[in-house]
Amino acid sequence: ARREPPTAGEQSWLERVMQTNAGGNERTFIAPIGMARRDDGQPVAGSLGQAEVHVSRARTQARQWQVRLTGTLTTLAVLLISLLLALHVSRGISAPMRRLAEGVRALQEGRFSHRVTEGSGGELGTLERGINRMAAALQSGRHELRSRVDQATVELRSTLEELEVKNVELDLARRRAIDASRSKSEFLANISHEIRTPVNGILGFTRLLQQTRLDNEQTEYVHIINRSATSLLGIINDVLDFSRVDANKLIVEQVDIHLPELVEDTVALLAPQAYEKGLELVCLIYSDVPSWVRGDPVRLRQILTNLLGNAIKFTRSGHVAVRVMSEQDTAQRATVTVSVTDTGIGIAPADQEHIFKAFTQADSSATRRFGGTGLGLFISDRLIQAMGGKIGFRSRQGEGSRFWFTLSLDKVVQVDTPPPEGLGGEPVLLFESFHLASLSLRHTLESWGAQVTETDSIPALLEAAAARPPRVVVLGLPAADFDNGAGGDVLSRLSPLELPCLVLVNSTDRALHQRVRNAGAAVCLPRATRRCQLHQGLQDILRGIATPGPADAGESTPSTPAFADMTDRRLAGLRVLAADDNRINLHLLATLLQRHGAEVERAADGEEALEHLRHGRFDCVLMDVHMPSLSGTDATRELRRTHQNASTPVIAVTANAVPGEQERLKAAGMDDSLVKPLDEEHLVQTVLRWTGQTRDGEPATQNKPAQAAPEVQEPDPMSLAMLLEDLPAHRDAMLAALGEDDLEQAVHYAHLIHGSAAFCRLPQLREAAAAAEKALRQPTPAPERRRRADALAQEIDRFIASHLGAASTTARDGS
Repeated sequence: ARREPPTAGEQSWLERVMQTNAGGNERTFIAPIGMARRDDGQPVAGSLGQAEVHVSRARTQARQWQVRLTGTLTTLAVLLISLLLALHVSRGISAPMRRLAEGVRALQEGRFSHRVTEGSGGELGTLERGINRMAAALQSGRHELRSRVDQATVELRSTLEELEVKNVELDLARRRAIDASRSKSEFLANISHEIRTPVNGILGFTRLLQQTRLDNEQTEYVHIINRSATSLLGIINDVLDFSRVDANKLIVEQVDIHLPELVEDTVALLAPQAYEKGLELVCLIYSDVPSWVRGDPVRLRQILTNLLGNAIKFTRSGHVAVRVMSEQDTAQRATVTVSVTDTGIGIAPADQEHIFKAFTQADSSATRRFGGTGLGLFISDRLIQAMGGKIGFRSRQGEGSRFWFTLSLDKVVQVDTPPPEGLGGEPVLLFESFHLASLSLRHTLESWGAQVTETDSIPALLEAAAARPPRVVVLGLPAADFDNGAGGDVLSRLSPLELPCLVLVNSTDRALHQRVRNAGAAVCLPRATRRCQLHQGLQDILRGIATPGPADAGESTPSTPAFADMTDRRLAGLRVLAADDNRINLHLLATLLQRHGAEVERAADGEEALEHLRHGRFDCVLMDVHMPSLSGTDATRELRRTHQNASTPVIAVTANAVPGEQERLKAAGMDDSLVKPLDEEHLVQTVLRWTGQTRDGEPATQNKPAQAAPEVQEPDPMSLAMLLEDLPAHRDAMLAALGEDDLEQAVHYAHLIHGSAAFCRLPQLREAAAAAEKALRQPTPAPERRRRADALAQEIDRFIASHLGAASTTARDGS
């Protein structure tokens, strides 16, 4: 059957469009339709019809275009919907992100009060809340920081104000420190002047006394007084030197020193302290030690005195030994080691680290038991460093200590006085119970050329003395042996042999020495005696001068000539003016000059000195620096301006040994200066040099002070008489000046009384004068000044009454 193509009504609009535009896209195929083949395979004749196939592509293309259009429209719809969804979603994300960015920017700009709107969910909401919390924390932190800054600012302002106050206080403290330093210097200068003035009198008259005829005992006493006074002068120098040590301004002198004599003098000075405790004290100076070196004798004495004094102080029993050895020796220099060994309490290991610190002792109980400030080793350490040496120690607690110091010193070529000829080759029999003293004695005797036979026991000594009698027997025994009779028994057993015996005992008691001589000894000396004394004793025995028995109270020391023999006339023909407000010093100065032939005029102050100079001519003027009304410097300036003696040499006499003093005196017009205490030879040489009477341009070196010694207990009668004569006038003048509110004059007279009382060893009067002088010098209230002055006046009255009463009693008893 024929099927017709779809009609226009049955076609879609797209099919109709496609069919209209199809054109050659349609085809029609027509084919006849015949019979089928028979069973035998032969075709059947005939035709059944024809088949017509109409093929058109329009419908297919229409369907294709429909599918395409539908797909396109669907895609566009999906895209549109997606775009709308994307816009919606992006609008929900970008807005919060913008808010977050704005919040972060606000935080970055420091606007911590800004907050992000919290409208999102999920992570964005968490982030919004986190940023808001962070902003709140930052805002709170800013407020806290600002409050802290404000508080810190307030505190800083307060601190700045306090700092300004502190700066003002520091400035005031600095000024006070400068004033205190200046006051310290003035104090040192004043104390130096105050003590040097009486020491000048002590040393001067002691040296005059040494040049008179004295017996042996008197000579020894005068020698002790002289050493004590020079030791006191050494202490004064220590007071000045400590401040220099502390300020690193210590000056070390370089003068010629006889080293063995310096060591022996120091040991002999401290021997009584050792012997009072029953200790053995020995000094060993080896033969290779140079005799003469260059150094500072005051410092060496100070160091050795300190080390030896400590050894004696901290040793209860046993011995103390001083050794002087030469470590290295060349033609020009020698390295010398001085050691002090004791058998004392020792030093604990824990205390050895700070032994050289100031104001320190190894054990606080030692301070209570033995005394002392602990300053000595500190000063010694500094002094040794200043001299370029080393100091050290070794110690074991309970077994003793060994302190030592080493110095490299220049050697000096000097000619030592040879020993007497009579000692050379003489046989000497020696027994010394203390082994170290025996070693030292044998070494010393052999160095003098003696033939020494040493024994180790008393029986061996007696046997050797009987078998081969020596010229001298040297016997060293403890002082206890003469208390229990053993020593006297030995001398009595030696007596039949008629051998002169020199006995050495560990004692300086002259009563014991006399007992030993009464027992049969020709000479008795302390074991720690100086070698020169030992030498003199042996010489006296060999010459037959020293014999056993009581000493002749009137005998003179062989080596001490009469007073007149020591004087000379080198100053004869010179007219000298001496000015000093201290009568004792003025008397000493005039005596020293007159002893050498000078004609001396005396003046008690600067005004009186100028008056003498107006009416006469003088070859030289010796002017004390500190005098009332017109000081020595002011008097010299006045002299240089107007007087006929304007060109006369003026030599200052001062007790101030502070730096810069000589420059100040020369600036005032003085030509030279002498420091109290005066050395007689130095005084004479200085006067000769400035008066043109000698060609020797350099004065002799002044004697250097030694170290600590006991002070002289009693003044000489002449000084006491002068003091009793002057005190009433000084008292009245001081009170009158105080009543007129003239503090300068009141201080002057209190100063005079203080110095005189110190010189005459009057402690109560000295303390009262010192208190009055201090109150008058310082800004003390007027009632306190008056009270101190009245107390001094009462002490003067008491002193005068007691001494005048004692004098009257003595006069009545004598009559």
